[in-house]
Amino acid sequence: MAIRFRLGDLNAVIGGYLKPHTRCTWSPSTQRLLYSRNMKLYLLLALTASSVAQAAQLAFPGAEGFGRYAVGGRQGAVYKVTNLNDSGTGSLRDAVSKPNRIIVFDVGGVIKISERIVVSKNIYIAGQTAPGGGIVVYGNGWSLSNANDSIVRYITIRMGKGGTSGKDAIGIADGKNIIFDHVSVSWGRDETFSINGDVTNVTIQNAIIAQGLVSHSCGGLMQTDGGVSLFRNLYIDNKTRNPKVKGVNDFQNNVVYNWGGGGGYIAGDSQADSYVNIINNYFISGPDTTVTAFTRGNSFFHAYVKDNFYDSNRNGKLDGAALCEKTSCYSDIDFVKTPYNYPAPTALTPQAAVELVLKSVGNSLHRDSVDTALIDQVKSYGTKGGQISDEKEFGGVGEIANGAALKDSDGDGIPDEWETKNGLNPNDAADVLLSSAEKMQFKNLIIALHSIGASCSALRPPIERRATTEIPSDSFSSLETYWNYLYPWGATHNGGARMDKEHVSVTDGVLTLTAEPRDDQEDPIHYLSGAIHAKSTFTVSAGGGYDISAEFVAPVDRGTWPAFWLNAASGWPPEIDIAEWKGSGKISFNTFNTSDEVTALDRDYPNPEEWHSVRAELRDENGHDVRVKFFLDGVEQTTQYGRDYIGAGLRLIVNYQTEGSSGSPGPTTPTTFQVRNVEVISLN
Repeated sequence: MAIRFRLGDLNAVIGGYLKPHTRCTWSPSTQRLLYSRNMKLYLLLALTASSVAQAAQLAFPGAEGFGRYAVGGRQGAVYKVTNLNDSGTGSLRDAVSKPNRIIVFDVGGVIKISERIVVSKNIYIAGQTAPGGGIVVYGNGWSLSNANDSIVRYITIRMGKGGTSGKDAIGIADGKNIIFDHVSVSWGRDETFSINGDVTNVTIQNAIIAQGLVSHSCGGLMQTDGGVSLFRNLYIDNKTRNPKVKGVNDFQNNVVYNWGGGGGYIAGDSQADSYVNIINNYFISGPDTTVTAFTRGNSFFHAYVKDNFYDSNRNGKLDGAALCEKTSCYSDIDFVKTPYNYPAPTALTPQAAVELVLKSVGNSLHRDSVDTALIDQVKSYGTKGGQISDEKEFGGVGEIANGAALKDSDGDGIPDEWETKNGLNPNDAADVLLSSAEKMQFKNLIIALHSIGASCSALRPPIERRATTEIPSDSFSSLETYWNYLYPWGATHNGGARMDKEHVSVTDGVLTLTAEPRDDQEDPIHYLSGAIHAKSTFTVSAGGGYDISAEFVAPVDRGTWPAFWLNAASGWPPEIDIAEWKGSGKISFNTFNTSDEVTALDRDYPNPEEWHSVRAELRDENGHDVRVKFFLDGVEQTTQYGRDYIGAGLRLIVNYQTEGSSGSPGPTTPTTFQVRNVEVISLN
């Protein structure tokens, strides 16, 4: 069943995979670039020469955290799982029994196992290749101890009551460089997913860790000094240890739901030192929750905590609040002032993390009835959920469709259809590793077997090559060439100032908007101030985007409300507040989907009398929605999403409003908002 490659570096199998139900939409120019080389969108993933150096290191596109550089079978063999047997030739157990393999699946369904599966070194388990309903492994747990440089993606592991007593659904006692992505793990007899001992560089991302069986019912121990990253995971229906952390750990953008009396996040509970980040997570009480989100911390647990939310009211709505950064919210831990310099994820707000979990956590290419029910619990926001002692209480493992594999005559893992379309020989396994000289300027092909799974952007030529400047950084030197005065709709908007052309000035390329207190205006107007808006309208097209940046000296006192923002050219939303200061001493980054559905983030804004830079990167996410990354002084702050923003025209506005949302009364003397180096680069 194993076909060994006869050429060198195997950097060329199975990249990222499209989210379920994703439909990519391409501009005509992008379609020409893609199809002119006979690229079959559902089969080919490729990295351009400009990004290949990074890709050669990452386990796969989107790998993050401590385990992001796991090798996973390079310079090894492809092994096809061809049956659902517990053991023997063509089985999953046989596939992982020897090192240096990339494991793909010609079958989908339930693999019922009696003994634990032990995974060897340098293994890539590519569950995304399984047809039908994917792969569910049921009946016992897995050990990845000493499974160095392994990658596990898109697979479901359900241990169950019949599994070995006192064992975990997944356990790692030693090893290094391991990453799990989009796995669903449940029904552990001891812990559900645990890492202990001499373990170095592990990432668990986009995973479901669920329903440890009562009476133990534990999410898991994360106890190693070698570094564990936990990003965008869902811990659900575990009585305790959601997780229990000791050592070096980075816990970001996770959702923890319906923990029991044993505790949610357990902060060390140890005399050994721990050094952790806890950032942008959301804790949601469920029917079984009887204790606060954080327990059992002490002075040995050194933590940077920021923007963690807790929804404790169980009212069916997601309406939690940020936890205070005090021991009353986090137990008796030692708070540190700066985050530990661990390999960070793409940042999301806690609210965006919940949204992402609902869409794509776990084995989301093959979301089965169990995971669907768990996600429905989260959507109830406190009203549904329950811990179980036997999987039968939750309906058991269910039925999983087998599906049909694509034809692959030479067994090299590349379907015949793709090989024929791209000039390869479907009967010659050696041609899997053709290099960039012959193929589309790519150093290596990255083949997507059987299933769509990558982001649309992974299939797109690099958009930087299409960059055009629509507003240059010196546009204020010829202001009226690029800008109009006032708002696009007139002189007033949601505050205490009327915009006036005479309160706009430019000196040496610096735009100054001056808010002047006036007593000759009718309420609610108490100021005359300045605003400009770009003459152009900006539209993110399918496959495209924008980079929008500027530098500011912005007032932050009560009653001052400067802003740099995008608003709908027609109707509302969209709205993206690239930077907004609302009289609180902070800077805000906001994206509106409706008036009630707003993703917002406030950040400290030190030294407001100095120049600071702000940048927003707008990108097509999936042909419908726009992903927005916000940067302050070159440091990424958050990622937000605008629903159905593709094709919607946007107006760029710079204004200095007063009072309103920034409080009142405002300043009693004139104040200014200064702006320079505004630049808009189109990537459409």
